[in-house]
Amino acid sequence: MNIRMKALLAATAATAMMASFAGVARADDAAASADAPAAPPATWASTIKYYGHVEVGAMLNPDSPSDSENFGRLFDDKANQVVLNSLSLTAERDPDTSAKTIDVGFKLQGAYGSDSRYTQAIGEFNRTTDSRYTFDIVEAKLLAHVPYFTSAGMEVTAGEFATLEGNEVMDPTGNFFYSKTYLFNFGIPLKHLGVMTETHLSPLVDLYLGLDTGVNTLAGSQGGADDNKIHFHGGVGLNFKTVTILATTHIGPESYTYNYPMKPTGISGNRYLNDAVITWKISDKLTSTTDVNYTYDEPSKAAAGGVATWLAYTLTPTITLGGRAEVWADDKNFYVAEYPGATDFINFEGGYAPSTAYALQAGKSTTYSEVTVGFNWKPAGLPKLIDGTTFRPEVRYDRVLNGGETPFDAFTKNYQVTVGFDVVAPLNF
Repeated sequence: MNIRMKALLAATAATAMMASFAGVARADDAAASADAPAAPPATWASTIKYYGHVEVGAMLNPDSPSDSENFGRLFDDKANQVVLNSLSLTAERDPDTSAKTIDVGFKLQGAYGSDSRYTQAIGEFNRTTDSRYTFDIVEAKLLAHVPYFTSAGMEVTAGEFATLEGNEVMDPTGNFFYSKTYLFNFGIPLKHLGVMTETHLSPLVDLYLGLDTGVNTLAGSQGGADDNKIHFHGGVGLNFKTVTILATTHIGPESYTYNYPMKPTGISGNRYLNDAVITWKISDKLTSTTDVNYTYDEPSKAAAGGVATWLAYTLTPTITLGGRAEVWADDKNFYVAEYPGATDFINFEGGYAPSTAYALQAGKSTTYSEVTVGFNWKPAGLPKLIDGTTFRPEVRYDRVLNGGETPFDAFTKNYQVTVGFDVVAPLNF
């Protein structure tokens, strides 16, 4: 036997021995794995999430209006002042949407800050303080996944929940800009008390059907005038590959001409709030969102509506550029106003006169426009507790499009320039 053949046989024997040892090792590992106890299934309580956020911001107005107000703005209404917009804590459990039986969850979110003046529902913590810093229950709802009726089932929400309408939301972590649109401030509800269902008719179509007590209204003697009457809230969602559309409406009676705690004395009628949000994922880096809105209030016979469009471009993993343009018309100067007092907005919503609200001449038509540019910066490498903190600087230009109206700078100008900046820090518990 030559040397080459001996070497080949030796290598073959070594390979066989190594394979044998490897097989034994794998068998030992498998036996050990079989002997190890299986991980216990997660309990319902262990799937509850606890988190929050802190938002601090300032909206600088170079004109320094004498009333210190940025007209037509709510959440960033105070000119040249640093404010605590929101300190929020949330407990939440998402239902398992793949479950084959009914799975139940919940969301409870509370907030303290200047934003709560505007997110409070009528009849909930109203006028508990004269300070502009107050408390609000943003949402308090039960959630359930019901795996019946269609192949993908249904989601059910009951309690106090955020409206379906609009692209912007009450929680600042869900918005691109610090300032908000006229559409969000004056054209849609913020939340409801009631029941909402979302039925997944197909991967393409979702159907929303719900009943509630009204616009930003709780039930009972402290609530709105028409909270004992049925209000409809619902719509249709379409889910294409790169485009989603959510078209929604809210319809129901809304009386407002009455004095607390008197019974309603004014004219009652329906308020119709209609909205559609179209989101287009143009590319991996560029997204377009358009929000179209129309509302009509029968008691005041006042209509309003318009359109707002956002563009967001991911420049780097930590920086996203953004722009927004909006036109929104208030045909009788019924909707757009400023509310300097801490309780003025909730007073107006509840149907009794605010002490210091200011609006343009009633009955006239005013069309507002705004263009906003800015960016979001989420620095990397932050501690886990505040990972995801976002810095949101912006520059905004507002202008009245029809002549003669001068709502800005304490009612002296038809335009307004503001420079805003806020920090939204999540609390990752």
